Amino acid sequence: MRILKATALALILAFASFQISEAAPIQLTTDNKWLTWQEEEISIGDFFNVEYQLTGNANVYITDLFVVTDRYEIFLNGNSIGSSIYKPDWSELGGNDPYEHLEFDPEDAFESGKFSKLIFQGKSGDLITVKLTHIPPMWVGGSPFFDSGFAIKAIAQPNGGGEEVPEPATIGLLSAGFAGLFLLRRKK
Repeated sequence: MRILKATALALILAFASFQISEAAPIQLTTDNKWLTWQEEEISIGDFFNVEYQLTGNANVYITDLFVVTDRYEIFLNGNSIGSSIYKPDWSELGGNDPYEHLEFDPEDAFESGKFSKLIFQGKSGDLITVKLTHIPPMWVGGSPFFDSGFAIKAIAQPNGGGEEVPEPATIGLLSAGFAGLFLLRRKK
């Protein structure tokens, strides 16, 4: 009974620590078109989560946008799959002005190498959550920017993403079942 209570408590705490968007997920179509998100008047501790639902099997691309070096953690169906690639803050890239490294075009931001990004594969119906984890400072040693933005797109995988591959545990269970049937038949 203690194990059951401890497991229930752990699940409640895990769910409570992962804030999810209250709105319905944004539909992410596999049409190779960037969708942009910008949130203003945010501060540390007020970081956003944005949720998307994938409409088909696809390769998903996410890039920081506008001022360089915002970073994001990505969740697929509630499980963290990693963070956008670390890039140094604008002050470490050279120059005295964060707007020297400003980009409004998602494709240019993705290809530039200056912006954090992530690529992964998803399946139709997957829920993708983008959680802001870092905002660069407005000036060297200063407060963080008050806004953040990113872009996301999905490109359909050829042939719908290929065939489903069974998990190793499934194969193991099937093999054990067949071995058991073989042994029962052999004893008779």
